[in-house]
Amino acid sequence: MMRTLLLLLVCTACTTYGTGAAPGDAVAGDATHSSLDSESTPDSAAAVDAPPRSAVCGKFDDGVYGKKHPWSGFVQAGKTYTCNECRGGYPGDQGMWRLIDFKTENPATSLGDYRETLTFDGNTWHEHIAGDDQGKQVDATIDGWFWCADTSELNSGKAVFIAETVVPPGAWGMSVGAFTADIKSNGDNLRAIGFDTAFDGGTHAEYIYCRVGSVINGVACSDPFQK
Repeated sequence: MMRTLLLLLVCTACTTYGTGAAPGDAVAGDATHSSLDSESTPDSAAAVDAPPRSAVCGKFDDGVYGKKHPWSGFVQAGKTYTCNECRGGYPGDQGMWRLIDFKTENPATSLGDYRETLTFDGNTWHEHIAGDDQGKQVDATIDGWFWCADTSELNSGKAVFIAETVVPPGAWGMSVGAFTADIKSNGDNLRAIGFDTAFDGGTHAEYIYCRVGSVINGVACSDPFQK
């Protein structure tokens, strides 16, 4: 089994690419992306929120970049969250991403029989994973949506990912529910994604993805599910 963590992801207050990597892991790059872009809108748009948006929330981007799961607040462990910085998703992360070797960041480095892609469409995501899962060949798909927390309501300021369907159930240890994650950028075509196994807690680990269709150091980042 390639991973013991729930893998699924985009971020709000992103940090420098490579931060949080395991000791000895090779990472590179220094680019980060902001949680907001030029289309951010003022709090006057909060009138459409349900529940009402807290006055402590910062600005938010209500752009449309693909599919848009409606924002109506979120409740976790009895707490209601009203802030969401990226209602339509994050524009720089749209499209399909492929998991690659963490140390080499080379799409040609073998991951054995393990394959994974993560696709962002607006503020929704689709993950496809195939390989050996505890001695069985499993081909799984996971679908959900995400929202970007504000530090006024969630100290870490991470994104919150909601897995709505896991097919087949339990594949790769995954289940329906919410967890937090962040993503760090190295240019347009590489992302270091840090996943938590719980909502703002549990175990945290990072993985490297390349944008499908790009070329990384002369090597094509292709869809591993296409023959």
